[in-house]
Amino acid sequence: MKHMLVLVFVNVSFVGCNNSTPVQNDNIQVVSSQKIEHQKRSQNRDVESEAIVIFKKGTTVQTAEEIIDAYGMRVLKVYKSISVSTHKPMLHIRSSLPTQKMVQMLRKNPKISSVSPDYVRHLEDK
Repeated sequence: MKHMLVLVFVNVSFVGCNNSTPVQNDNIQVVSSQKIEHQKRSQNRDVESEAIVIFKKGTTVQTAEEIIDAYGMRVLKVYKSISVSTHKPMLHIRSSLPTQKMVQMLRKNPKISSVSPDYVRHLEDK
């Protein structure tokens, strides 16, 4: 009798597994890029702007630091290995200006190759 109960239990378990349906998550939310930008701005309103700046080939690290200093911005870190191997100084900088304004200003400089904003991301608790 014990063996029969075990076999019936195992059989029911396998039948349950074979007839299972995939679980669907109906709680998926699509968030527009405008909403994400608004959240970034509201979260970072009082935070200083940061960016990664890459200068054009041939610019020295010293010149790059002087350019950033001339804008009234601060160099947080110089990525020396990348700067030496590529001959393009790469700096992590901070500015008191809003991120968009800082990026627009730096991109106008002919010695700067690229500027990438460095946003702080926060996970939301649900």
